[in-house]
Amino acid sequence: VGGSIPPLGTTQTLLNQYFRGYFTSFFILLYIYTNLHHMIWCKTVMKKNKKYLIYRGMSLWKREDRGGEYWGYLRINGQTFRKSLKTKSKSEGEKLLFEWKQELMLDPNSKVSNFENSFDHYSQLFLNKQKSYPNTPSGIPAWISTKTLLNREKGLLDFFGKQDVRSITKRNVEEFVNQLPLN
Repeated sequence: VGGSIPPLGTTQTLLNQYFRGYFTSFFILLYIYTNLHHMIWCKTVMKKNKKYLIYRGMSLWKREDRGGEYWGYLRINGQTFRKSLKTKSKSEGEKLLFEWKQELMLDPNSKVSNFENSFDHYSQLFLNKQKSYPNTPSGIPAWISTKTLLNREKGLLDFFGKQDVRSITKRNVEEFVNQLPLN
């Protein structure tokens, strides 16, 4: 009624049984070989490295194959960075990892620096907006007096500069006010 089933003992059935057995034994041997290779060769050549997740996008690796040194791995804005921290102490490695990330984030020449949220960036936007304002009654454009206040010694740009405006706290503002000269 349906398709025809070949009778037992035909050439096709014998070939199927032969190749099925051949492939099964091939995969069993491959499995045994890879496990033996991993147990014998890989364990003797490679030493176990330990990974410590410090913070999101930040991790330390203790590289046993490099004399137990800690390496820092950073993932910032979709980019991955790694380097040897040249220390064998985990706590010192954590400190160096945070310092390295801060260097990358604050360096204006870094690939990952994003100064769209810096105090300096917003102060420039504010100055550009003030250029469209009419002059003050004294005749001095408003943006010039604002620029003078921003750029004065120990002024806002000296103190906050490249700092991300989202990270400025009430305490930072108090520190700024306290450091201002009294004259």
